[in-house]
Amino acid sequence: MMQVMTAARILVGLCIPIAFAGRALAGPPSNPNSEGPASLAVGAGAADRVVSGSGGVAFPLELTLTPAPVFFVSAGAVFSGGGVDHAYGELGVWLIASVAVGGGYGAYDSPAGRKDGGTFHLFVGLPIPLDLDRIGKDKWLPYLEPYYRPSWGPWPGTVHEVGCMVKISYWFRDVIGKIGG
Repeated sequence: MMQVMTAARILVGLCIPIAFAGRALAGPPSNPNSEGPASLAVGAGAADRVVSGSGGVAFPLELTLTPAPVFFVSAGAVFSGGGVDHAYGELGVWLIASVAVGGGYGAYDSPAGRKDGGTFHLFVGLPIPLDLDRIGKDKWLPYLEPYYRPSWGPWPGTVHEVGCMVKISYWFRDVIGKIGG
């Protein structure tokens, strides 16, 4: 239970600065009636998280704000049988693939007990829309995002996380029209 409370505090702590960063990156709106980020996406998935050659199933949850056509900020957590393995915030860009860098707080179960501390990670994902006909025509867009996230933290060596998230985004502004014109 203590790990869940710690994870909740970390996520709230990461979401507040990310929300302000998203608002700042958005700058003044081009249309006075369009406030807030260009899109907001929420996702969940499953992954294989390998620490020191030993893998295990993990479950990522993520919230992503896209304040401008190619920039995004995300906050998320990766859960496993040992509790929260990684809570993070990240800044990134997307064109065809999503590429990001981030930091946060992580933990792992070692033979000497649970170890935790600060983390750093990279992220590469490939958003794949589930309905191409909805792009630019509908405010809701469901998609899959297979990804790879190497991270460094209190664990020995590099953690390699490979997974896939199912996400749904809601477009607050006409981003597609801004890109083309």
